[in-house]
Amino acid sequence: MTRRIRPLLQQGPARWLALGLVAALGLAGASRPGRVEAENRQHEQDHALLLANGVETSPPMSQNVPVTPALEPAATLASALLNPTALARAVPPAAASVAALLPPARKATPAVASPTAPAHPAKRISRRSVAPAAAPAYQIVWMEVTAYCPCKKCCGRRASGKTASGKTVEYNSGRFVAADTDLLQFGTRVQIPGYHGGRIVEVIDRGGDIKGRRLDVFFPTHAQAEEWGRQWIAVKVWR
Repeated sequence: MTRRIRPLLQQGPARWLALGLVAALGLAGASRPGRVEAENRQHEQDHALLLANGVETSPPMSQNVPVTPALEPAATLASALLNPTALARAVPPAAASVAALLPPARKATPAVASPTAPAHPAKRISRRSVAPAAAPAYQIVWMEVTAYCPCKKCCGRRASGKTASGKTVEYNSGRFVAADTDLLQFGTRVQIPGYHGGRIVEVIDRGGDIKGRRLDVFFPTHAQAEEWGRQWIAVKVWR
């Protein structure tokens, strides 16, 4: 016995603990069959005594309850503790046991893209697609502006109070101009700063000396015409 235990004692505290556990299990397993056999014998004696007195009772316990040796689990555990290879085979790896306890992995559901409005690419604006700015409705023209009245000195001996366009000198309260109709036709609207309060007046007359960039504004009296004189003015010609 000493020869068998001495090598185990030299292998460290872990073997000591294993031997102590095996001894405890062995003693517990060895004590149990002894108690069971004593109880069976006592029951057999009681059963025989009752039968001798004519009393029916159940058969002895030994006929119903088989005695299972209790040393087999202790021997199995001892062999596993003393043999590391057998212990590794008997106990499954921790990773395997944890994986067995986990619920089965759920399959990932593919994400479904939510319906969205289609993205429209930015529209490239070219120079051709941009509408040109509206041209102004008038033109500024520098012109020489003189004045005249309906008298014979300004209009000659044939002065009749009627313009070349056929309208009388009372048209628009006597506020109109004469121009070169090759440049500005009858009915052309002009604005002359300082004349008629800068309001729009029409071209309804012409004259032999009115050529090119020249205008002749009309006044009811000769004194007003002389007062105007001769001026270079930026005239606004409406289209």
